[in-house]
Amino acid sequence: MSFKSTSKVLGTFILAFLMQTALTFAQDNNVGIGTTTPHPNSILEISSAGGEKGLMIPKMNTIQRQLLEPTLSTTPQTDGLMVYDTDLDQICYWDENDAQWVCIGGIGNTGPTGPTGPAGPTGSNGAQGPAGPAGPAGAQGPAGPAGPAGANGVTGPIGPQGPAGPAGATGPAGANGATGPAGANGATGAQGPQGPAGAQGPQGPAGAQGPQGPAGAQGPQGPQGPTGPSAANNSEAISLEAQTELLLNPTGTISYVQIPNLTYTFTVPSGETWKLHATAFGTTFNLTTFEDCLLQVEFFENGAATNHLQRTTILDGALSDIVYFRAPWSISYAKEYGPGTYTLDVRAAHAGPSNGTQIYVSGTPGNFTSHMDIILIK
Repeated sequence: MSFKSTSKVLGTFILAFLMQTALTFAQDNNVGIGTTTPHPNSILEISSAGGEKGLMIPKMNTIQRQLLEPTLSTTPQTDGLMVYDTDLDQICYWDENDAQWVCIGGIGNTGPTGPTGPAGPTGSNGAQGPAGPAGPAGAQGPAGPAGPAGANGVTGPIGPQGPAGPAGATGPAGANGATGPAGANGATGAQGPQGPAGAQGPQGPAGAQGPQGPAGAQGPQGPQGPTGPSAANNSEAISLEAQTELLLNPTGTISYVQIPNLTYTFTVPSGETWKLHATAFGTTFNLTTFEDCLLQVEFFENGAATNHLQRTTILDGALSDIVYFRAPWSISYAKEYGPGTYTLDVRAAHAGPSNGTQIYVSGTPGNFTSHMDIILIK
């Protein structure tokens, strides 16, 4: 609080004491309350010798204080008017210059924001820091394209004649002269022994195929083989029925629920291959108000979806007043299985939209049931 504000508060306290205190002592130009010898430099001195009494000023709540708000036109001016605000538990005085109440010990009304001061001068630039260490050498860039070939230089002068080479080789001999006449035949000598037989020559080419001979007579029919096993011995039929009521509530995401009793487990022995064909069908219904409901029914193998899916639209249209509807569904599945153990089951999911809809699959009401029929060919 500024000195000026403190002076205003003290002055207001003094006036309040003068109005409420009956015991007053006057001496020359100063007044004493609770003392007969006020200090000579004080216009008013208040004293409580026993420390049992204090100063009481007017009390009012915040609304009453604000209704009491003076104006600049008040004559005389009420600068320093003081009351005790019972809502704030604070002493408040009227500041004529700022035209507002100021409460002591609390946060007063915020005065107007003063103008922004001028910007200070820009400081000088600091000294330049030392140079940092050199960074690592960068990778070598790719080679540039080859420049164009330069022009051919001028032909140099002919050099001096070299020394004579060595003598050449001797040429070939001349042609033989003509053969002289043959002499007379001599007597025939004795016959020499016969030489060994020469190697066999290669085989000659195959001759042309002769004409086909006449067809032979048909032989007698062989005996009939044994009768094979009947097809019934190589197949098995299974029929499953679900009578349990399954309630599906929308979850915002497609979440499959297993339909009770539509589950079958089988084992294919080593070295064998079985073929399976399965069909499942049933009824869905709704007993609550719904709109655009969609059901998805699917075969699962060992807990994984098989992508054999049936989508059933319970109702398509904005008929929110419908409270009962029934729709059938059916799916089929076929696959060949090698050795191993497999579990096949049927699951359903409420695929939305939500709208608080509840979809029932089979069960009651109406005793509607679901079935799964399986044929195994072994």
